[in-house]
Formats: sequence, structure tokens, C-alpha cells
Amino acid sequence: TDGVVIDFSCHMTNVLEFNAESQTITVEPGVILSDLNRMLAKHGLFYAPNVSTADRATIGGMIATDAAGKGSLIYGKTSDSLIGVECYLADGSCIDTINATKDIKFTNQIKNLLIPVQDEIAKRFPPLKRPLSGYNIRQCYQDEKFSFEYLIAGSEGTLGVVTAAKLKLLPIPKFKALMVVHYDSFVGALRDADFLIKFNPLAIEAVDEKVQKSAQTLPNWPQLAKMLNSEGQNYISNFVEFVAETKEELDSIVQQVQQALNNRNSNYVTILDNNQINQLWSIRSLAVGLVGKLPGVRKPIAFVEDAIVPPHNLADFVEELQIELDKQNFTYAMYGHVDVGCIHVRPALNMQDKEDRAHIRPITEQVITLLNKYDGILWGEHGKGYRGEFVPHVFGEILYPILCQIKALFDPNNRLNPGKLTAPSESIKLQRIELVPMRGQFDENISKIDQESFASSLLCNGNGACFNQDPANVMCPSYKITKNRIHSPKGRATLIKEWLRAKASGDKTLEINAAKDAFDALQGCLGCKACAGKCPTQVSIPEVRSKFLNEYHDKYVKRSLRDILLSRVEIMVPIIAKFPTTWNLIAKSGISSMLGISKAPVIKSKVSLTNYILSNGISIYDENSNQDVLSRDGVVIFVDVFTGFLENSIVIATIEVIKKLGFKPYIIYPRNSGKGLIWSGNINKFIDNSEVLSGLLEPIFQRKLPVIALENTITTMFRDEMVKFAKPLSGKVETLAEFLAKNTNEFKAKTANKEYSLLPHCTEQALMPSESINWQKIYASIGINLEVKNLGCCGMAGTYGHLSENTTNSDGIFTNNWQSTIDVKNKVNLVTGFSCRSQVSKLADVDLKHPIEIINELMK
Repeated sequence: TDGVVIDFSCHMTNVLEFNAESQTITVEPGVILSDLNRMLAKHGLFYAPNVSTADRATIGGMIATDAAGKGSLIYGKTSDSLIGVECYLADGSCIDTINATKDIKFTNQIKNLLIPVQDEIAKRFPPLKRPLSGYNIRQCYQDEKFSFEYLIAGSEGTLGVVTAAKLKLLPIPKFKALMVVHYDSFVGALRDADFLIKFNPLAIEAVDEKVQKSAQTLPNWPQLAKMLNSEGQNYISNFVEFVAETKEELDSIVQQVQQALNNRNSNYVTILDNNQINQLWSIRSLAVGLVGKLPGVRKPIAFVEDAIVPPHNLADFVEELQIELDKQNFTYAMYGHVDVGCIHVRPALNMQDKEDRAHIRPITEQVITLLNKYDGILWGEHGKGYRGEFVPHVFGEILYPILCQIKALFDPNNRLNPGKLTAPSESIKLQRIELVPMRGQFDENISKIDQESFASSLLCNGNGACFNQDPANVMCPSYKITKNRIHSPKGRATLIKEWLRAKASGDKTLEINAAKDAFDALQGCLGCKACAGKCPTQVSIPEVRSKFLNEYHDKYVKRSLRDILLSRVEIMVPIIAKFPTTWNLIAKSGISSMLGISKAPVIKSKVSLTNYILSNGISIYDENSNQDVLSRDGVVIFVDVFTGFLENSIVIATIEVIKKLGFKPYIIYPRNSGKGLIWSGNINKFIDNSEVLSGLLEPIFQRKLPVIALENTITTMFRDEMVKFAKPLSGKVETLAEFLAKNTNEFKAKTANKEYSLLPHCTEQALMPSESINWQKIYASIGINLEVKNLGCCGMAGTYGHLSENTTNSDGIFTNNWQSTIDVKNKVNLVTGFSCRSQVSKLADVDLKHPIEIINELMK
């Protein structure tokens, strides 16, 4: 943009007033919806508009677009829960309807404009489940009363800047149920809208075939499919939620709906568990990002995103639109709010292709033609933006001039978001949708080699899931602690794109400066891989970081001594381990801070791994071993240097459990896995090291023996980085939990008289959600109910917490979430990640055990 952007999301995030008795709250515009509702939940209240982007949607943004989301059939839109606003105009004057004691500015002028055209308004805008948003002249003047809130909500900053809002709250429903009804087609699901609406659900939501297929790539899809009773099936589903104040009331509703569905021989499931309900709703809430994962260079684009028609017209509208798009050979994805007739349509276009960009206007005009036929409007939820150029068409020649006169009252010099929605004069043209500069136009000059190499950055479609501020969510801990968007996956992906664009420009100075900006942002990445697992389009910043650093240090700036040492940390640890007493003194003394390293880990092992192996007759497997000596009941353990030399009690416990299960353990003695090499961007050295590991492991896979790794950042390296940067292994390196979960029938254990909770590693939560389930299964087999905590990152994540410049942020990330969990005394906390145990030891002065250690203690 060539204007000034005002961003309230970082600093205007305060609650100004809260009254639980009157069920109202006044907040600044930067408050995030999910943060607000977490605070209100303690009082049994919530703010009703429930958008799928709740974890990053600000109240100010919701007011700007008059956002609605799930539940709007009952609760309405943002404007229906908006009691008052403080709003500054372009001239610096303020309209304050929160504290107003008399008519506000412009009230009489606006009334005089609207009174003569009431019949035209009624004719232009027939009743919809979600009525007009933005310049809502239908609802802002009713029964001779003027409501400034209905006018400002949805005006997208073109009338004024909202700096505070007073909101109406509601009691949280005490009971809820989710009924998922399966269909053979998306249109079939939409045709059921009227039937399902009769039961007064809170919401009916659906996703089409393409979104559902994309959802099947989610790490936790196997669990979701099991809940849906759709394993191996490709159903399209209506997600129908009901709420009630009593269990009896909910049971009555559910029984009534079940009877009606049974009479129609419908295929459905009923979910009553709140945790499962939340997991299933994630399919719908992630839809905005999941559509971006469709294969090919054409990606679904939002420009006819929120068309709305009466629900009884929805199936016909969608079916006809599908026919039109199919005729032109467009791929598309659809999802949305069946209950209110609002469907999100995203045709797939290659925005780097001029011809594809040229389709934006014709498709939009086709949709408008269909909306005219089916009594709908183009904007049902997400605001108009540059689609505002169609406002004159929708409002018509009688009403549009009135909008211009309202704009002239508030912003006569056209300073606020000029070119969008309206102008102070009819003679001023609005910005045409296809002439707005688009990201694809900037990206099309990037070389094909760079586009392929940094495809993960280019996948970022701006959905902003990485702006999540929930401390218990693993997504991007660096953004949570800094609240600086440069330190989010979206920010880092964008800066990589800027660098690639600068490279393509041929301007060397511009390229070097862009590279430095990207480097500074990537230095703050923890490498936790939460983005790779939780980003709906699976933008993997660790992957991008490795590729970028490889080129950055080759072309621009040589590696520092510390970088070189950290890249070879797996070679150094075995040397350190030979002098445990000396090293522990150095680690505790702070000498390492001279190299910019803090929280150096100490060696906790009480006996050397070598002595244990020799004294217990454990077989070592290496390059010199003949695989024929591996027995059929053998299990090969890849021991990483951190667990093997710094915490070998975990290795010992694993060996003992494997023996108790009747298997013969073989040890691959701790060696360089290459994790440090790939993290620092030493790609060629990583490839060389991977070839060595491949030569070591392939004979074992040929014998079809299990290979397990104890540290799951290493396990994911075998499954992720080796696949992307080197040569994939022919077999799968298993996690310890995966192996044990397949053998729970063999477990025999003593009764435990303690309660246990599992604090999983952030990478496991993002990429291996089944890990926690496996540990629960293992513990259940010996009669223990293992509680799994929902936690964000501990703040260590590999080398991040060991760098002096990250100490404050690392400690802050830990305090945000882990500290309070560690402080709970009534359960024994178990931790799977080495870095997590190191962080807890340093910051909470507690040495926590790995879950395998308890299993070994209890097993007979």
C-alpha cells in the first residue's frame, strides 16, 4: 500500500471495563476473540460471534467486517452484540456511543437521508438469516430509532477508527451435542438445510469433497475419522451442533433428531464428549487454510468468498455455480454455514499467471448474476474489501448516492480506506478488483529454481493461523512471546519471498538487505516444527530456514565460530561425556556464556553407557556388524548422543523393558544423526551423513526388524529432513511409543499408587499427535490412567534456549504455560523431550522422568 496502516493488534489489547452482573464488557480493538472468551469463561460468560479464526481475530477486525461465524443463526453477527463504540473520525473528532448522553453527531442528517427511502431499502434487501453488513442502512434505522453501531459495523474503517467497543455477553450453554450427518455429495448435504434447521440447531456447517480430502492429510486425521465412523469412506458431512441449559433438555433434542434421522435411514454419529466435539470442529475451522493445500500451482482464492442466499435456495445456487465453474474447467473448494445460506467459494487460480488473474472479474460477475436469481448478496460475512466496487450495483442508483452522502459526513476528504466501499462523491470511482496489486504479480518474477526450492514459503496464503496466542497451543512460540509478526511463520515466509523477489530484480543491494531481514527473522525460530504440523497449508519454516542458511552463508556472510560449534554439537557431546565432572563444573560456572551459550546441559548419567552395555552383555550394531547375527526377535535402538551420554537412564530403561517384553535389544552406539547439520543449513554435510546412516540402517530394514529412536526430534529427522534433503530410508524408524503400543499384551506390572501426567514435546504434538495416545494405551495396559497435558513449547526446542540472546524469550515461553503445569504437585509429571527436561531442570529445578522409566520401574 502507498498509505499508512494502523495496527491495533499489538498494543491496544486491554479490557477497559467488565460487569459480570450486567453481562457487558468494554475492550480495546486489539483484543483477540479466543483470549476474551478464555477470560470470560471463568465467569460463565462468552462473546457470541464465533468465527473460525477466533484464535487470531481481533474484536476491532470483527467490528470492521461485522463478522459472524458459527452460531449466527441464533446469536446473530457482531453488530447484534455491539452495545456502543468509541470511534475517531478523520478530522480527529470522536463519536462515543458508549458514554453518550444525547444524540450523537450526524444522527439527524442520516435520519433525513434514510426516512424517504425506506420502501426502496425493503425492496433491495429482503430478509436473510444474515442481513446486510457494512453501511447497514436497513438495520441502522428502525422504528424511528437510529443505531450508529449497525452503521459502523462492517464499514471497514471507511467511516472512522474504532478505539473501544462495549459488547453484550451471554451465559455459556451448559450442555452441547454434535451430530455429524453423512451424505454422498456436497449438494446433497446442502439440500438438507431446511430439514435440519427445523430442529433449531446452534449451527449447521459443511465442507466439500476437496476440503475433506485435504483434511485427511492432518496428523490427527486417523483419530478424527474414527470419531466420524468414516474410516475408509469419503463422506461429505453436515456438522450440526445443539446446545441446552439442562442435560434433560439436550437429551430430548438429540432423541428427537435421531428419531427423524433414523426414519430417513440417515448415516450419522452423535458426539457428546466436549473434547471430541472441539477436535471435530477443527476440520471446519481449519478449512480456510486446508483449501490452500489442493495440489497444483492453481490455489483456491478468496474473491467470491462469502456469497449468501436464503437457505432453501442454497443447494440450487451452489449446484448452478458448480456447473458454471465446471464448464470453464475451474477447480474450486467450498465450505460454509449451511444454516444461514452462506457458502464460501474459492475458485483455484494461479495468481502468477496474468490470464488466470483476468478470470477474477468474469467469475465475480457470474456469481452476482446467480445471486440476483436466488435472492442473495455477494457479502455475507467477510467484508467487501476491494469488492466494494460492486456496492453501487447492489445498493442501486437510489441508495448508493445516500451511502456517498454518509461517507461525506464522516470523511469528506476521502482519507480513510479510499477506493473501498464508497466515496464522498458519486463521481469518485472505486478501485476495480482486478486492478489491485496482487502478491502473485510480485511472485511471478521469482526464478523457477527458487520457486521450487522455497515452495514452502510460497505456500503461505496469509490465513494467519500462526498468530495464535493461546499459551496451550503449540503454534509458533516465538510469535507468542514477541508478538512481533516478523517472528511468525507468516512473517518469515513473507520475508523469504521478499528476498526471492529482490534476487530476481537484479538489484544486489536490495538483495543483500532483504537477505539480512530474512536472516534476522529466521534466527528467532525455535525449530519446533509446529508450523509444519499445525499450519493448514503446512508452511515449514525449519525447512525454509535450512535452505536459506545454506545459501546465506555461502553467498553473503560466513558462519560464526558459535554456529560452527553448534552445527557439530553431536560430534562434541561424546568428547564432553568422557569428562563428566569437568564438564558439569564448566556448565554450572557460566564459562560457556563467553561463546554466547547459556543453560548448558549437565551430564546426569550415573554410569557410563559403555560400562552398562559391557556389563549386561548388550549387543552393539554398527557398520562392521553382520546383519545375519541379528536374531528374529531383535529390536535395534538408535541412541542419539543427547540421551545416550547426558541422560542414559532412559536408554537403560528402554533396554530393560525390551528385554522384559521378550525381545533382544541391539544398540546403535550414539553417533552424529545430522540434526545439528541440517538445522544450521549445512545441507551437503547432512546429505553425506545421511548416506552413512542409510548404509547402517538399510540392512536392518531388509531383515524387517524394528528400528526405534528415543528422541523424537531425531525420529522426525529420519521421516522429514532425510526425505526432503537426502535419500529416504526404505523402512520406518519408529518412536519408542509406537513400538511399545503394539506389544501391550505382553505388559505385566505392579500396581501404581500414584497419578501420572504426560507433558509432550511440541514437535510431537505438531507432527505426531498419536504419540500421546500411544503412551496412554501403554499406561492403560498396566492399569494407569495417564493424563495428557495440552501445552505449548517449553522454550528450549533444540539449541534455541541455549543461545544467550534468546534467554529472556526462552524463559518467558516457559513461564507462559509450562511453569504452572510443573507447579501442580498432585501428579507425577513425565516428559518425552530431552530439551523439555533440560528446560524444566534449569528453570524449575526439577528433574522429571521419561515415561519409559516409570514403565521399567513398574514392570515385573
